[in-house]
Amino acid sequence: MSGRQKRLLVILVGLTALASAAALILTALEENIVFFHSPS
Repeated sequence: MSGRQKRLLVILVGLTALASAAALILTALEENIVFFHSPS
C-alpha cells in the first residue's frame, strides 16, 4: 500500500470510530434525556 492509501485508511478508520462514539453518546443521552424535560 502506498502512503496515500495508508493515510486514507487511517482517516476512514478515525471517522468511523468518531461516528460510532457519537452514536453511542447520543443513544446514552436519549435514554437519560427524560430527566431534563420539565414536567408540564
